[in-house]
Amino acid sequence: MRHAAAATQFDCVIDAYHSGGSPEEIATNKSNADVVLIAPQIALYRHKFAEAFSCPIGVIDRKAYGTIDGARVLAHAIELMQEAGSSSISIDSIPD
Repeated sequence: MRHAAAATQFDCVIDAYHSGGSPEEIATNKSNADVVLIAPQIALYRHKFAEAFSCPIGVIDRKAYGTIDGARVLAHAIELMQEAGSSSISIDSIPD
């Protein structure tokens, strides 16, 4: 994701946390998040993330996660932000 963001000069901060951290712990440190994406293997906890964050919550596509397709994951994050009205970047500018 960082490489895809840099390639398009999309100014953002991308953080990753291990699945052992609770949504509440992560929200305490990242309450200003514009979007939160969770790994497919913890998708069943999506509701807990939705309770802890006030931004869009998405589940990373299994194929994108498994193939480490950062551009595809970034495009998904941007799409979620656009749906929420918080991003004006075009998804078309993200490289394949």
